[in-house]
Amino acid sequence: MAYELASERLEQIYAEYRKIAYPYLLVDASRRGAGRDGDTEAVYGTTPAPTVLQLLEFGGATADDVFYDLGCGLGVPTIVAAHFCKRSIGIEFLPEVAEKAREVARGLNIDNAVFELNDYKSADVSLGTLIYCYSTCMRAQSRVEVAESVSRARPGTRILTVTHNFEHPELEMKEKRELSWEGSSHTVYLHLRK
Repeated sequence: MAYELASERLEQIYAEYRKIAYPYLLVDASRRGAGRDGDTEAVYGTTPAPTVLQLLEFGGATADDVFYDLGCGLGVPTIVAAHFCKRSIGIEFLPEVAEKAREVARGLNIDNAVFELNDYKSADVSLGTLIYCYSTCMRAQSRVEVAESVSRARPGTRILTVTHNFEHPELEMKEKRELSWEGSSHTVYLHLRK
């Protein structure tokens, strides 16, 4: 399956995100408001839309999938995945950031993308069939907690992680790839819930 979005649709997505004035400052203020000032796990960053398309291909996304983005931030992967999956769910613990992601979904008239306010380390992902976690900034203990959480997903669920392989007896690492990321590359791991 080709994972492509028409250039007009990509421009619409970019236009909605450009409406967010100073996203870095929004995340910073929200992080401080949550009492997590200086938390290196709660930093601003995003997975670019073209990279999300590569991730969906790597994970074998289908129209029957329920996609989860753990620690979704402003939700680019959640928004892009909604174009290919039955449902797309972003998990974010910063209320102001989750609300901005909801505004983007509304602005794009995307009904199958939702943004839940929850701790991505312990969120219930049991409905998921394809789970994404940008784990680059996560501390080792946080990776253990997220691996435990996704290990409770249904058997056959595919889990994509960036930079770090998740180790857990219920997760099998199937493949790793280097994916392009705005001029650089990151290692992405594909796990299967046994």
